[in-house]
Amino acid sequence: FRLFTWANLGSIQQTALESEAIVNYLRGDRSQEQPGGPLRTRTGVLGDIVHSQPVFVGRPNPNLYAAASFNGAGDYGTFANAQSSRTGVVYVGANDGMLHGFNATTGVETFAFVPNRVILNNLKSFASPEYEHLYFVDGEMTVADVYFSGGGGGWKTVLVGTLGRGGPGLFALDITNPSSVVFLWEKTAADIPALGRNIGKPIIAQVANGDWRVILGNGPDSADGKAQLIMVGIQSGTTYSVDTGVAGDNGLSAVFTWDSTADGFIDTAYAGDLQGNLWRFNGLASGTSALKLYEGLGYRRAGEIT
Repeated sequence: FRLFTWANLGSIQQTALESEAIVNYLRGDRSQEQPGGPLRTRTGVLGDIVHSQPVFVGRPNPNLYAAASFNGAGDYGTFANAQSSRTGVVYVGANDGMLHGFNATTGVETFAFVPNRVILNNLKSFASPEYEHLYFVDGEMTVADVYFSGGGGGWKTVLVGTLGRGGPGLFALDITNPSSVVFLWEKTAADIPALGRNIGKPIIAQVANGDWRVILGNGPDSADGKAQLIMVGIQSGTTYSVDTGVAGDNGLSAVFTWDSTADGFIDTAYAGDLQGNLWRFNGLASGTSALKLYEGLGYRRAGEIT
């Protein structure tokens, strides 16, 4: 991470935000607010929270994987006990362009993250006296403990968030240590062309031994208007998309996942689309296929439920 200051921004980001005064305003400086300054007067420095639901992260459960045998399962109890006294934090997205973390006991802000997609997507307007409400970091989040392989690996507590109605975008952060959050990756429509506005909660799941992914529907307003399932490797950042082939200003909703073989790995996902279809996605680890279960306004196509 770099501190969100004018000097730390790249030239493209500086152009998008226009001035150091606007950056300072976003950081909470109120000295340039009207009537004495050129920037919009706020009732408070925290932006409005609309669709993003707060998520509390505290002590892990050391018995969560006590009976499991996948990679890292035997180390989970040690990891959880090492985190037993970590500070509880509440994370939430706001329409000031930031994901915020607040100490769950004191309410004091511990951390804020500004996605690059938000910086480049008219965040400067938040400071304008002519500002009319816009969504920025407005999506749902999910948090899970994920096992990373290789050097520097081991168990990590990972937060995945979306921009929701703020536009196509999702990001992952390592929040194992709330006083030293680590950036993992950020994805936009440039990285995942199928990505739209994700209006549901993403899911973090292990689809095969050591293969942890975030799984979500692409949402409305994607470039091609199709309903597609999206997956991103938590550690690698590798992206996957599964096209249903159904377009027409379409998009896939939030997903429900299932372990159909009870082997501890998620292999199936279900989701609806904006055309009224219900889909099942089989074989998430490899060779994922989409099967339409219901069509149109909820009537069943004969022979398509197995």
